[in-house]
Amino acid sequence: MNEARYREAERDLWRVWGVTPRERRVRLPRLGVEVRVLDVGDADAPPALFVHGTSTAATSWIDLAARLAPGVRCLLLDRPGCGLSEPLPDVESVEDLARVADILVVDVLDALGIDRAHLVSNSMGGYFALRAAAAHPARVDRLLHFGWALGSPPASLPLVMRAASVPGLSGLMARMPVTDAAIRALLKRVGLRRAIESGGIPPEGIAWNVALSNQTDTRVNEYRLVSGSALREQIERLKLPQDLLARIEAPVHVVFGVEDIFGTPATMQALVDGIPDATLEVIEEAGHAPWLDDLDHAADVARRFLGVGAAA
Repeated sequence: MNEARYREAERDLWRVWGVTPRERRVRLPRLGVEVRVLDVGDADAPPALFVHGTSTAATSWIDLAARLAPGVRCLLLDRPGCGLSEPLPDVESVEDLARVADILVVDVLDALGIDRAHLVSNSMGGYFALRAAAAHPARVDRLLHFGWALGSPPASLPLVMRAASVPGLSGLMARMPVTDAAIRALLKRVGLRRAIESGGIPPEGIAWNVALSNQTDTRVNEYRLVSGSALREQIERLKLPQDLLARIEAPVHVVFGVEDIFGTPATMQALVDGIPDATLEVIEEAGHAPWLDDLDHAADVARRFLGVGAAA
């Protein structure tokens, strides 16, 4: 790990969006690891904890957080093992991951001294957010999710992710240096083609992704979660059961782009139908991270759903 070089790339991307987050490092009382949280917005504004997807980190949300501040206190989490957070030592099975998912969100809120918060999630982050909302309903105000969510039925898996489940190959892939071109190609394959081609991900965003891959242990830690087993089988076993979804009391809104290769409007509707108070919004020209395709629309949706005003 080269933390200095990673931080340099991160700061370059922050400057694009005109923000300098307050950095918090907190030790989680239940999981026992130290995580980093980037704090953007007025400290007295309603808090929202942002939980990112796989093989990325807190700064993936920086553009949306910049638009929502100061009306929302955006708390951007480096999940354990991602970015500059410590990895979890004992996550070796689907059951282990489910146990962690039930705990992580409230562990972070407790470490930050926050009683209740909104949750904003994407992709794998939705698994943590939805399980937290079911297990600890008193701690979650509203839940806004972007893209396909781990826990809902998948439509397809990119070749690179299927390869990640091959024993031995996953470790090799995780340690291979990546280039700017490789990151662009990978992001296109996983449903971010439009964001790349439209400039929704600026050059500094590509450089940050390269630094995240090459200068931190994020890829190694995330690949370890799927090494040695069939990824599709894992995803099927991680599907959220109906009785769990029925326990979610918080209002939930899902924003799904039809170019998201991981799911379909039908698979996401099936997820939403199982939650007592949930709605689905389908966007035609968007992919796996809809806020990168249309930041203005995503920020408007977030403000309306979370019940906050526009930034001054």
